[in-house]
Amino acid sequence: MDSEKIITFVNTSISVNDIEKAEGVLIDNGIPEDEASTVLQAIGYVLIDSELYPDKN
Repeated sequence: MDSEKIITFVNTSISVNDIEKAEGVLIDNGIPEDEASTVLQAIGYVLIDSELYPDKN
């Protein structure tokens, strides 16, 4: 992977449905169901600097 490549997203929103789909992908790929939201949140912090589950805090 090219470490210099930057991807910019403009006017992108993430719906509850998108989050549920992403959790499903993680579960399908071996992440335990009870840990999928934690893993997805970590990805959210790293990639988009956002809280994906604000109601869980």
